[in-house]
Amino acid sequence: MLKKEHKLKQRVNYQFVKGDIEWTPSVIVRMLVIAILGGLLSSYVGLGGGIIFGPVMLEFGVHPRVSSSTSMYMVMLSTFVAVVQFFFMGVLPLDYSFGF
Repeated sequence: MLKKEHKLKQRVNYQFVKGDIEWTPSVIVRMLVIAILGGLLSSYVGLGGGIIFGPVMLEFGVHPRVSSSTSMYMVMLSTFVAVVQFFFMGVLPLDYSFGF
């Protein structure tokens, strides 16, 4: 899908601006490899994926505001999923959580 969209932009002479990722085949493969390794590393260490992918997005030329907000969203999502998982496993200390 990214490759098709990139070719369409090239066909209509879209003017890429600073911060646009040009989804060439090499960039797609690099991003896929980084995503897999970053996902494994963040899950092994227990970090939110945003901590690893934020600098990667900056390296790919994504605008810092977009990179920061996307990183925080990934951290929020992984934290929410962990809380739900702990709740259903019965190991979430609700009395401590709510200050009772």
